[in-house]
Amino acid sequence: MIKRAFACAAFSALLSISFSALAADPAVFGWVEMVRIRPGNLEMSAKLDTGAERSSINARGLQMFQQDGKTWARFALTNEGGRTRDYERLVVDHATIRRANTEKQRRHVILLGICLGNIFREVEVTLADRSGMDQDLLIGRNFLADHALVDSGRRLTTQPNCPSAT
Repeated sequence: MIKRAFACAAFSALLSISFSALAADPAVFGWVEMVRIRPGNLEMSAKLDTGAERSSINARGLQMFQQDGKTWARFALTNEGGRTRDYERLVVDHATIRRANTEKQRRHVILLGICLGNIFREVEVTLADRSGMDQDLLIGRNFLADHALVDSGRRLTTQPNCPSAT
């Protein structure tokens, strides 16, 4: 009787773990999606790249300045429709990036809020010259991990739908 009760309890525990894992399954997105950048509520397309550790954005007119003894970045982001937003963000780190067939680059890192579907995360984003790329924003594993899966056969499957705070 005790063995049966133990087996039932173990099975119930296993079942509840399985259902909770199903409930926490990451959302599936295409390799290119529309996102919203916060602050500024600027919508733009982004490439979702599981091969990139960090996210990266095309910072136009990048200027560095000091404020209260800390380094800040001033730059502009422009979406495909030509809408431009100016930003000033605290530099929180520096990253050494090596792109295919290029030398290493040292980039400034800021925190930026990104809304993909109904997922909002503030993540580290490197400031780069992505002017030769199809998308000005690349979303890397630091945003995607444990939250999103990428289906390379799909694109533009969702619209940004995060609460309008921050």
